[in-house]
Amino acid sequence: MSVTLSLFCKTSLHYNGVTNNDVTLLFQKSRKGYERKWDYIELLECKGKMDILKAEIERKRKQFEEITQPNRKYLKRSELLQKEEEKIQEDYQVKHRGVAQTSATITKNEDLVRTENQPKGTHNEPELDCDDLPRTDVIKRLRSRSQPIMLFGETEQESRARLRKLEIEQPDMKEGWKNDFQSAMKEVDHELIEEVIKGEQNNA
Repeated sequence: MSVTLSLFCKTSLHYNGVTNNDVTLLFQKSRKGYERKWDYIELLECKGKMDILKAEIERKRKQFEEITQPNRKYLKRSELLQKEEEKIQEDYQVKHRGVAQTSATITKNEDLVRTENQPKGTHNEPELDCDDLPRTDVIKRLRSRSQPIMLFGETEQESRARLRKLEIEQPDMKEGWKNDFQSAMKEVDHELIEEVIKGEQNNA
């Protein structure tokens, strides 16, 4: 049993940095010293565990310092990639924000130029005094111009304004738009009738 115990202690102490000579010296003592040997072995094992624990604490501390230290002179690859991606996104947003602002400015300027070039009174023509016009007259006049009585989503006031605008733009138009082809055919028929009448008169 002493040999087995000796081998076991040698193996255990060897992993804790204790040489075989130290183990031999331990086992050369009395029974009372034998108990001290085991206390020493336990002390060495505890010391080894404490060394491992201290090394782990030191490793965690270094990791924490790497994360929290703002003035370190090196960056991880993942941090570099993240910073590059953030920079690309910022440049993209700034570029498109500038394009949107430029487009809005151009559109606003075009609207101002269009408003300035618009003749005075043209914009307010549909809103001329036509509130007193009865609805039946509005319908009759719109039909006489071959215009729809009411457009989709249009109110009666808007249809009156549309009628007023049509009357201002086409004051002499009493009827709807005429078909050019039908007008040409009527003229041809009229000319043919006149020629026939003239021919009959000459024959008579």
